[in-house]
Amino acid sequence: MSISDDSLDGNADRTPQNHQAFPVSTAKLTSPPVNQRRPRPKAVLKPADVLASQAPHIKGSLDLDPSRSRSHKRNAGLVGSSDGPTPEFLKPKQVYCHLCAREFGTKSIEIHIKSCARKFQRTARVKAPAKPDPQEYPLPRSQGASEQAFYEYNLAALRIFGEVTGDFSYLERVKGKEDERRRAEEDARRLAEEEARRRAEDEARRQAEEARRLAEDEARR
Repeated sequence: MSISDDSLDGNADRTPQNHQAFPVSTAKLTSPPVNQRRPRPKAVLKPADVLASQAPHIKGSLDLDPSRSRSHKRNAGLVGSSDGPTPEFLKPKQVYCHLCAREFGTKSIEIHIKSCARKFQRTARVKAPAKPDPQEYPLPRSQGASEQAFYEYNLAALRIFGEVTGDFSYLERVKGKEDERRRAEEDARRLAEEEARRRAEDEARRQAEEARRLAEDEARR
């Protein structure tokens, strides 16, 4: 088999006759208009944030925070409200640390007190004061404990904190909130009693009017 002279020539055109080269564009590369550019990726949003931004009218009903306890409250008598329960989120009851006045849950307070006492001793170079007397002010062990049990323990803990630091503002604030709560309960009880008395008086007048009408009808016969 013979080799052609063209194949031996280094300057020969090696492109096949039927080959079509890719067309070369002479147009300049330009950036797309601003309104057509793809937006830069933003910070990753949690599903809850995305849902809340797309449907703000249901943001208040998202049950996405496990740290909050959930209760139900009916919106009876409100215009546009349904007969079903509307979710209402309530903060779990918590107890105060007697050394730093921070709030903790009933399950984590004792773990925190141990570490807080070690930090107190390193900083103040004295032994940390003991927590409230467990006989007189027992630590609430669960959310099922009474409001009074939480209140009494927190008062004792914040009283110790005030004696150690000289800051009694936390104690006064808790006492103020409890006073407001009790006044609200007393006002609600008084209003309920007044409403019950008014209804009883209305019913008595209705019965008296009914009896008078029946007596008049009987006299006409």
